[in-house]
Amino acid sequence: MVPIVRCLLDLGNDEPCIQGENCRLPKCFCLGQKMPPKNLTVEEIPQIVVLAFNDAVNVQNYGYYLKLFEKTRKNSNGCPIKMTLFVQDLYTNYTMVKDLYRRGMEMASHSITHKLPISYWKEASEKEISYEINEQKSRLVQEAGIPEREIRGWRSPYLQPTGDLQFSVLNQNGFHYDASLGIQRRNLKEELFWPGTLHYKWPFKCEINPCPAKNYSLWEVPVISLVDQDSLYPCMYVDSCINKPEVEEEAFQLLWKNFNSFYTRNKTPFILNIHARWLNTDFQMVAMERFILSLLGMDDVYIVTMHQMLEWIRNPVNLTDILDFKPWKCPENGSTTMVFSLTFVASVLLIGNLFL
Repeated sequence: MVPIVRCLLDLGNDEPCIQGENCRLPKCFCLGQKMPPKNLTVEEIPQIVVLAFNDAVNVQNYGYYLKLFEKTRKNSNGCPIKMTLFVQDLYTNYTMVKDLYRRGMEMASHSITHKLPISYWKEASEKEISYEINEQKSRLVQEAGIPEREIRGWRSPYLQPTGDLQFSVLNQNGFHYDASLGIQRRNLKEELFWPGTLHYKWPFKCEINPCPAKNYSLWEVPVISLVDQDSLYPCMYVDSCINKPEVEEEAFQLLWKNFNSFYTRNKTPFILNIHARWLNTDFQMVAMERFILSLLGMDDVYIVTMHQMLEWIRNPVNLTDILDFKPWKCPENGSTTMVFSLTFVASVLLIGNLFL
């Protein structure tokens, strides 16, 4: 376990965060900022889109990921689109995880057990939450061959935080960000803000207790709820809407209206949080493909990983210079053969799993 530099860990810092004064990039960015980093104008920034999937990777969803993120689908800089996967150990096929990682997808920790009841996560001891966070990180390293330094994020099952125990464990074990704390958005006109660091007090209502009371050098990427396609109810995940779409157009509008509310205002990152089971319904899979293709028709929209998003916030560059932004550059040439061979192995394994 490699500790990272701590900041104010033992204090409940109630001092207001003031960007540029007591909080400066690249290490600190005030949560709740409505203006882009470095005071860039809306016209100067890319509209970042992150597609963040949760839970196991296996035969039930691997094919969806291959189809949605086929290598011909590229951002305006010519590089393939990518996603972030919060991977649990239970029911996961690590050969498939390895193949998706080789294709450029980001893998993050999402627990070993993902167990019920939800109160387990709220009441977990330091030993229990440490096991869930760090052992899953180790599984991704050992079973999928992912370098430990590239497993940077954590999301709590059911978005149920464990309060300061969780954030202390993350901070002490080399994690860069958490993506567990929810923010309910009840209509598409509510103000939007940027992800930031936890150097100062959590500035929002705690939707699910316990939220952190102390301060950490971690980044927090809040789960901002969607609003359903009829603008009636908030949904923390695409697949958790009470008012469910019944046809392709409704499913597409659920995605598009929420994205557009970000894009037409201050272009804060749009993070689409989803479980792959939503794609089991054919018209919803079609709607998701249509949504991705619509985004790729826009020169200032980039579909990247959560880590790539945070790298841009830490070191923002003008949209006109985005081709030279190193964290978003394409993989080195020569990886095609490796991806092909891994795809072959994974495909064989997938066929075999159909008979298990």
